[in-house]
Amino acid sequence: MLLNGAWGSQEQFDATARIKRLKIDYTVRYLEGPKAETTERILPDRRFDERALRFPLYYADLINLNENSEGTLEDVKITVLDRYNSSGNRPLAISEIYLFGSEPDKAAKR
Repeated sequence: MLLNGAWGSQEQFDATARIKRLKIDYTVRYLEGPKAETTERILPDRRFDERALRFPLYYADLINLNENSEGTLEDVKITVLDRYNSSGNRPLAISEIYLFGSEPDKAAKR
């Protein structure tokens, strides 16, 4: 999950750029060995007044890299390809990045 932009205040949010398009290079280790994969995503531009104060991750963009979930994610590289411009002259901002894993369903493998 990626919380795109500076969500601390309206002023910070407006002054910093946000990711529009990104490329993610990653490596998944399968039983037969590691495999390098790449994906590109376009992230929506949010408005600061849409934020959810009690649950800020509500507007975090979920990016599912390994839908097959049989391997182990080893390396991740994020490259910003394009951005939404800001009203200020401040750099790109990302408030938070979360990486989650999941346990394969053991019952499904029986």
